[in-house]
Amino acid sequence: TAGLATDSTGHLYVALDTYSSDFPGATNSVSTGPDIVVAKISQAASTVLFATYIGGSGTDTRGSLALDGSGHIYLSGRTTSPALPIPDPSRAIRTSLPNGAPADGLLARLSPSGTLQYLTYLGGSGSDSAEAIAVSGTKVYVSGSASSSDLPVTGTSAQASFGGEFDA
Repeated sequence: TAGLATDSTGHLYVALDTYSSDFPGATNSVSTGPDIVVAKISQAASTVLFATYIGGSGTDTRGSLALDGSGHIYLSGRTTSPALPIPDPSRAIRTSLPNGAPADGLLARLSPSGTLQYLTYLGGSGSDSAEAIAVSGTKVYVSGSASSSDLPVTGTSAQASFGGEFDA
């Protein structure tokens, strides 16, 4: 999965995992890590225009990154952190790691200037991961793996129930 994207003006967006507490351009602090860093880099790759950490007290790793037509940044990943910094809990699918779950996927959206606008856990009581992400218009598509038998699914799901050790 790719942690890289470019916009129409040639800026580079990167998502990576880090233990570093002094990532260039980052305005917030890293937890015990690793955490995810999302950064926007100038067209000449000479300047970090912004960078921000996403994560909590556990292990937080990136899946992939995508941009929409308005410049919003979408990120998928995996977390073992029990309490991520969710900016608007009323919009989150889940606001914490389910009790007993070893890991969940995560989905985040950042503004074009790098402000975290949306963050949610994606998963159930097993070990789940959001590995790839794509954006088309106003729709966001996430894929990954799951070992949870209690994932939230919709009536249009290709598979409405858990089928084995790990499902896609």
